[in-house]
Amino acid sequence: MTFAMVYLVGCVLVTLPAYVLSRRLTNQEVSSLSSLAFSVLAGLLWPFLIIGVVEFSSLAACSASSDDDEIPDWWFDGGMANGVAVPLR
Repeated sequence: MTFAMVYLVGCVLVTLPAYVLSRRLTNQEVSSLSSLAFSVLAGLLWPFLIIGVVEFSSLAACSASSDDDEIPDWWFDGGMANGVAVPLR
């Protein structure tokens, strides 16, 4: 029962701001029914959004802590791309 209440409260807390933002940020050609449908869909899928944020933050933290000495220099000078790629350094 607790999980259902948390899910429903989260659904409401995502649906209402999503509807307000979708009405505010779109042009007037978009109907309010489609904005409402988008907002309800965002509200129903809010746990997946949280999982995505957690995964993205763990990926960002992992890449920020990597040691640059482990990356070979030929990755940055474009040697393997035969001049097609722009060097990163």
